[in-house]
Order: sequence, then C-alpha cells, then structure tokens
Amino acid sequence: MLKLVPLFFIIAIGLGLSGWMGNPQNKDMDALKLQAIETLDKLHKAEEAGDLDGILAVYSPNAWFLGTDKSEAWSIKNLPDDLKKAFEAGWAFDLKSREVGVSDHGTTAWFREEVWFAPTGYTLRPTGTMTRINGEWRIMQLHMGTPVPNDVHSPFTQMTQAYDNGAEAEKTAIAGVLDSFHLAAAKADGETYFGHFTSGGVFVGTDVKERWTVDEFKAYAEPYFSKGQGWVYSARTRWIELTPGMNTAWFLEVLDSKTYGTARGAGTMVREGGVWKVAQYALTYPMPNEFAVEFTDKIKAFEKQQAGQE
Repeated sequence: MLKLVPLFFIIAIGLGLSGWMGNPQNKDMDALKLQAIETLDKLHKAEEAGDLDGILAVYSPNAWFLGTDKSEAWSIKNLPDDLKKAFEAGWAFDLKSREVGVSDHGTTAWFREEVWFAPTGYTLRPTGTMTRINGEWRIMQLHMGTPVPNDVHSPFTQMTQAYDNGAEAEKTAIAGVLDSFHLAAAKADGETYFGHFTSGGVFVGTDVKERWTVDEFKAYAEPYFSKGQGWVYSARTRWIELTPGMNTAWFLEVLDSKTYGTARGAGTMVREGGVWKVAQYALTYPMPNEFAVEFTDKIKAFEKQQAGQE
C-alpha cells in the first residue's frame, strides 16, 4: 500500500537538491559581471605596461585574437612576432565606454568596448567572449573592430575593395574612364560624355573665363553635339596618382588635339557608387618656355584692350 509523503517534506527535499545542484538563479550575477570587468581591466593594464605574459594570462589557451585587417586572425598560441613586439611596446589608449553581459548560467560573458587607441589615433571597438576556467574569467575570442559611421560606410567599403583590387587595377579603371570621356567627345556623344562627370563636376577651359559647371558646359557643348560636331583629343602620355584611401585620384595627361596639336589635361577623379567620375577637368595648351614672353605679352595686351572696351 502506497503511503503519502507529506507535501512539506517533498518541498524541503526539492529545495535541498536545488541548493546542492547550484540553481543558476541563485548565482550572484553582479559579482560575476564585476569579475569579468576586473579581467578586462587586467588586460588593459598589461597592454599599457607592455607585459606580454600578463596579456596572455588573461586569455584561454585556445583563444583567438582578431585584428582589424581581414588577414589578422591568430590563435593566441601562435601570435606572430610583430604582434608580440607591438604588445611589448605598450598600447596607450583611453577607454570611452564598456558593456558586459553574463549568461544565465554564469558560464559565459561577452563584452563591447570603445577605446581611443593612441598608436593609430582613432577609435577602436573591441568585442569578445569570455568563459570561466577554474573559477576565473578568460577571454575566448577578442575582435578588434573599427566602427564606421553609416554616412561614410559606402566609401569605406569601396576603399577596402580597392585595396583588394590593388592600386594598379584602380589606375587602369581610371584610365578607361578618361579614354571613354575623350572618345565620347570625339563622337559628339553628350550623354556618355557628361555622364562621366560628378553631379558637381567642373570643366575648366583654355580661356581664363571658362570655369563651367556641368549644366553650363552642357549649354555650351550641346549645340555642337546636336550637329555631330565634337572635339578630338587623345592621350599621348598620362600619369595617375591615388590618395591613400583610394577613393580619390588626380591625373595629368599630355594630349594630341586634331585641331590644336599638343594640349594638356589635368584634374581630379572621385569614386561614386563604385564608379570613377570626373570631379574637375582642366584643359590647357602648354606653352614652350622659349615663347613665354612673346605669348604673355600678347595676352597682356589683349586683356588691356578688353578692359578698355568695358
């Protein structure tokens, strides 16, 4: 015959087992979070002191360190010598913010920080995961990220893609745009020609008064283009240089003109939506030094005559 066990006895046993097994809800989560914060503080103090052993002691033996470059993914056991030397040189930084979370079971923590990093001179955002080993928090993975504002996200990602492509590939792309630019002018193809300009693009002509916006240049050129009359310039030599970010370039080219002979074009290219466009193009007729006095005297006389007629 079954005997009924008193309810209070069952409750008492349940509470006893719960305490013995370690109910996750009874853990002092604030204390665990504080310990995780103290571990991060130890890491930063070791980094500032250039204490490589102190840095490694904060990591799990199986941890990973991920740098800002996509190629920088290293096991903590196999850090490259140059990174070890960088650690030993000491890292000066200013902690701007920090958030730490701990799992309900108190076995895993995660963190996000924002630090101004003196060696680079910009803000970094380390994020990572921690686990408890022998009662101590240890970093399992740390990712050194670079936060990018949404307003500059597109040019930033284009810059990283340009680095993957390489500078020479970008220069080839720019040269292709300039060749298309000149070919469109020769064919009187206004749609293609003006499509190579940025919306705020400028054309600087050979006359001192010719500083035209795209709309102003269209107004000048369209009457000629509509009759199939263009202008023929082809690059004899060309030099292209890129800014470090590879989203802007400047160029200089010596041109052969069907009408005027030797000419020279110089300007600035910018990347818009992954496409290189002309922000400014300046056309000149280079003057040999031997003729400089003669030509400039004629220009001065002309300008004096124009001023007298005004």
